[in-house]
Amino acid sequence: MTFCFPRNLTVGQQKNFREKLVNRHAGVSVDHWGKDEILARLDGSDEGRQIARHYFGDPEHDKELIVRAIRAGGPLESASDAIERVRPVGEFLRGHDPFFTYPQIQHEEGMELPLSPGSMLSFAATEDGNTVRIDAVPRDEIAAREFAPRVHVGFTDDEDGKRAAELFQAAVARGRPVSIQEGAVVTFEQLPPAFREHVGKPIAGSIDLKPNIPPWHLEMKATTTTGDETLDLTLVASDDPPDEWDIAFEGGFGGLVVQVRLAWRGDHGEMQVNWSHVLDGSPARDQVKALRFLVALLGEGELTFRSRKGGQRIFRHPTEPGEIDERTHALLALLERVVSIEDWSAVELKIPNEISEGDARVVYLAATCIKDRRMPVKWEKASMIGSAEVLPQLMPGKGIAIEQTLSVEIFDQEIDLARAKLQLPDAEVRDLGEVEPGRHKIELLPLDGKPASLAWELEPPD
Repeated sequence: MTFCFPRNLTVGQQKNFREKLVNRHAGVSVDHWGKDEILARLDGSDEGRQIARHYFGDPEHDKELIVRAIRAGGPLESASDAIERVRPVGEFLRGHDPFFTYPQIQHEEGMELPLSPGSMLSFAATEDGNTVRIDAVPRDEIAAREFAPRVHVGFTDDEDGKRAAELFQAAVARGRPVSIQEGAVVTFEQLPPAFREHVGKPIAGSIDLKPNIPPWHLEMKATTTTGDETLDLTLVASDDPPDEWDIAFEGGFGGLVVQVRLAWRGDHGEMQVNWSHVLDGSPARDQVKALRFLVALLGEGELTFRSRKGGQRIFRHPTEPGEIDERTHALLALLERVVSIEDWSAVELKIPNEISEGDARVVYLAATCIKDRRMPVKWEKASMIGSAEVLPQLMPGKGIAIEQTLSVEIFDQEIDLARAKLQLPDAEVRDLGEVEPGRHKIELLPLDGKPASLAWELEPPD
């Protein structure tokens, strides 16, 4: 807490201040600014001088304004001259307002330049093909709150005004956007300080109104004969609802696209909900959840919408049985297998927007092997490289096992699928000779010369 006094405190007053205020409450920091401190702060920085000029004026500074006005009328023969001519305007705007800064933009008529970041309001004037624009940017949250523009919208007393009023009132009542080019009168009730001369002066204008509809945070639940599924969705309002609808929301999850349209029909409301699914690169787990919800919608039961803020029920509607199309059924089954591979391997796969038949076959094979924890294989011949000392260990009756990590490529991503072990029965061992110093190529074949059906035993990869 800082107290401001328009005079300097005496020694006794400073003592009383410390005893009665500074030391009164533990944890509360109390100090004060006296006359000298206040004057030093007002005169010791650009921000302080802005405040002083805004509230008290500055005769010496007014003389500077005259000089700047004369300077602004100087020659214009180069870009440097142009900058010098504009500079006094910037100095004026910078030096007189402690609440706002005012970026200046000049450009030829017809160009569209973005507003300065944080702009609350812009004032523009066009003459002889040249547009001058000044943006008002609040210096802090207090300025933004205290000088937020307030406007009164009225209409002219003629046919244009009557028609404009009807359009405006209907748009506000229905929450729809509207564009009014004739018949509107706008009067500002509050503006940033540099624009105060326009307060209270009615001006003819056009109106482009877009409703500020916040996102709709929903919990959607389908409880039917084909499933009991819940989705959390955030739906965002469209700037341009379809004809005949007042508001349109759209959102999605896991490739499921949800469109909700609302309209007021005389004495009742109407709501339309559309659903579709596309492969959009979402994680397999999310897409499975979305497809299961879509399947649940095709059963007989009930669909409910609840607000995630508060949990109150917004909408309830019965669902009717429908056919699950082949594409949805096949895609759900495939993605469920992808999730089982991810859970087993601890690797999240990136799902493409198109899945080839080859990828689908690999997914089905890998998921089946994981489920069975084994991978069938036909043993015709096994080759290895080993030292000569290994050969006696490979003789019949020794029990030969091969262990290795199995990898697989799914959606162009190679992952370690499993730690695998293959137990061979008695085998014929052939030494094919030395392939490098001390190391031999060795072949293992079934004793009877016939291929044998075996299986790799699988464990999750390390």
